[in-house]
Amino acid sequence: MDTSIKTDKITRVLILYHQLMDGMHISKAAFAWEHGITERSFDRDIEDVRLFLSEIYSPRELCFDRDTGTYYLTGSKPSYLDRMDAAVIGKLLLESEVLRKDEMHGLYQALLSAVNPRDADAVNQYLHTDIAAYHSPTKTALLKTVSDLFEILRDGMDIELLLHSAEHSPCKIKVSPLEIAVEHSVFYLIAAIGANLNQIEQFAMEQIESFTVLHSGFARKLQKEYIKQYKISKPFIENKEM
Repeated sequence: MDTSIKTDKITRVLILYHQLMDGMHISKAAFAWEHGITERSFDRDIEDVRLFLSEIYSPRELCFDRDTGTYYLTGSKPSYLDRMDAAVIGKLLLESEVLRKDEMHGLYQALLSAVNPRDADAVNQYLHTDIAAYHSPTKTALLKTVSDLFEILRDGMDIELLLHSAEHSPCKIKVSPLEIAVEHSVFYLIAAIGANLNQIEQFAMEQIESFTVLHSGFARKLQKEYIKQYKISKPFIENKEM
């Protein structure tokens, strides 16, 4: 044991607790060697963790696996994204330029929270250039509108949109939502006008000032027809550059 690298008691117990909560199996000998302590000190640390779990009435129990000689906690361990999976998702998000900068920052932080805390710094290192260079043509906060419209789509409800634009006065239009799409860094609501698919329109999310749920219920039926007619064969929004 090299006492020059001995970890202090508080830091040591916090590390031990975090590793156990993270689902790791802890070897007494390995942990003691890594932190420059005796195995007797490790025994005291493990008892501190056991006492703390008891005091907070944790449903998880500290156990010893005799086959592997390791300590572990019962119960499910947190399910984290692999850091490279998170980095790829983050790369796609940042390059989409689809959200206003503050909303993208919040979404990116939410992504990091799904990564093992020890890997969050690595993901930030992979993406630091993309984060610094991020910009978006979007000027409107969209996440709340998109979230609410996803709920409407799930419930198969018709809605009345209140639309605005720089060129025209606000107007209202009754629609049956079919899907939410993204094209060239812009969110769109794809919706049917009327009780069939004869007229399908796309509305940029930044045009939608608000919407009201209607009592009519064409949307659920039309969504199924739309999927068969358009989504399986081809997307409604086609690449304008092709």
